Amino acid sequence: EYMKNLDLQTTSHQFERGIDEFVGAVVARLVAESVNEKSLKLLWDEILAERTDPKRHAWRKIEALMSFDPDDAPEGLVDDLLQEARTLGTSAIEEVAADAKTSALSNLQAIVTETKTRATQVRIPAPDKLRERIWQETGTPGLQWQRAAEAAAIARQEWAVGEGPISNRALSDLFQFPEESIEQQDGDGPLPVAFRGENGSDEIGVFLKKNHPHARRFALSRLIADHLISEPNERLLPATAAKTERQKYQRAFAQEFLCPFDQLRDFLPSTSLNEEHFEDAADYFDVSPFVVMSVLVNKSVIDCENLPLA
Repeated sequence: EYMKNLDLQTTSHQFERGIDEFVGAVVARLVAESVNEKSLKLLWDEILAERTDPKRHAWRKIEALMSFDPDDAPEGLVDDLLQEARTLGTSAIEEVAADAKTSALSNLQAIVTETKTRATQVRIPAPDKLRERIWQETGTPGLQWQRAAEAAAIARQEWAVGEGPISNRALSDLFQFPEESIEQQDGDGPLPVAFRGENGSDEIGVFLKKNHPHARRFALSRLIADHLISEPNERLLPATAAKTERQKYQRAFAQEFLCPFDQLRDFLPSTSLNEEHFEDAADYFDVSPFVVMSVLVNKSVIDCENLPLA
């Protein structure tokens, strides 16, 4: 039996190791049986050699994230992106590449030259203690959104947010930025981003981009989450539409931070949920109805079929 339907959870490293073992076993079998098939072995040897070359490995990863086949990406495009990675951070460039594909470089240039000057300064309170708790208490195996939700609950506790919605004034007081920054759009740009300084300061410049205050509150929460978990050498923190693990973490943190599940469950009736209930909850927590429904889907309260496209 070669085909079987099953659901299981595995890490990317475990999956990669399984592929390695499978292909290696196939190649070894072909050699042992003296099968005159060289193409697979030559290709596999090339892949293994590229993995041991840091520069070539970085090239291939950026190339793949932009959905190019091997050697199909414009050489100058990949070189320029890798150059940007030296100052902005490799992880940030990979996230933008996964999101913008062939427009990654132009988006990065717009971010650096246009949006940085319009960023609002935000200060994260007690970040070192919070980071330590997050790493200690959310490091157990689990889905990315589950770890992010736990981190958001820890953040609310550390920052003494209390029960109920977080108002714009509360966000302004907590993170020490003008309240009107939530209400007013800060200009056009490719995506919401945060900029870090080089001195390890926990004051970051945020560019939220979004039009609606709900979306700006959510983008702010995503960027704060990214600041708490990203490596210190990352200078650019992007909040993209890509479906990477990093972006999933950001979204799940923002959902739980602004609309905690336990409090949402207490607000909603226990049965017969409908669209009006979602809208009432969204008004109460000052988030979009999509956020409310996403939280309920994650917790298996409603089916994902009830979740509209965002």
